[in-house]
Amino acid sequence: MKITPLRTWLLLAGFLPLASFANPTLLVHETFADGNYTTATQDGSGAYTSLDWAIRRTNGANVSVGGGALTLTSTATATGQIAAAQWRNSPAALTPGQYVSLNFDVSMSTALVNTFRIGIYNAHDDPNTVGTGGSTSTGYMAMLNFNPSAGGNYISLNERDPSVLINTVGFGMVGGPQSSGTSVFSTLSLYHLDFTLALLNENQLEVSMTITGDGLSSPVAISYIDTPNATTGMADMETYFNQIAFQNNSQNSPLSISNLRIEMGAVPIPEPSTYAMLMALAALGLVALRRHRQNRSAA
Repeated sequence: MKITPLRTWLLLAGFLPLASFANPTLLVHETFADGNYTTATQDGSGAYTSLDWAIRRTNGANVSVGGGALTLTSTATATGQIAAAQWRNSPAALTPGQYVSLNFDVSMSTALVNTFRIGIYNAHDDPNTVGTGGSTSTGYMAMLNFNPSAGGNYISLNERDPSVLINTVGFGMVGGPQSSGTSVFSTLSLYHLDFTLALLNENQLEVSMTITGDGLSSPVAISYIDTPNATTGMADMETYFNQIAFQNNSQNSPLSISNLRIEMGAVPIPEPSTYAMLMALAALGLVALRRHRQNRSAA
């Protein structure tokens, strides 16, 4: 799969407004305010204001909803807390030129020591469960790894392999890139995560993750392009989404998710002035390269 830094480059180069998606349709805005994680509600526009969450707790560890957050609490002997939800009445069925994004804030009171996983899927006809007995969900997952003993600190993007009958955010992932080994999260900081799937055309779907926050000097971003049959064993790229899932697989690390939004809209097209700016930057680069070569020849 080809790693494409276009959207990431725009963000890091300071062209944030170009990478922002205008006039999105709000599908879900879960504020976790009511403490009830088993009742799904929708407002007059059809947007979900709360979701029905399926929960997996292991060895007595806790998963709770309330106080404006979904909190996945792990212990040294109880990791792998999972929460999954579906929004079947307003799925994101992408056509070329559309995107779906999952945005949320995350915070923790102690440093993560293993992985935090986020998935956006097509649940097909699976019931609303975390899929511990096996899940046929197809789609994409971002994994944030913070375990130096297991490969260092990195972010990876993956396509879920439904032939491996495990939970919705377990292993069995294929394809996708991995970021360089840098630590992202620190304690007592609030971070914002943007996980976006953009169908650029019938044969290209961009998968991207961007992280911003108090503890970062600059955004952390990673992206790649998925294409039909790009990965061995995968039938096609996914374009229909109605399920999200989270897993805190860390140790002794409560992790809180808040202000969760799922939006769908049109992929932006840069204004003509933007193209002119990019062409001007390219021209400056060519001038600098020519001068460098001339100086080398003169020497």
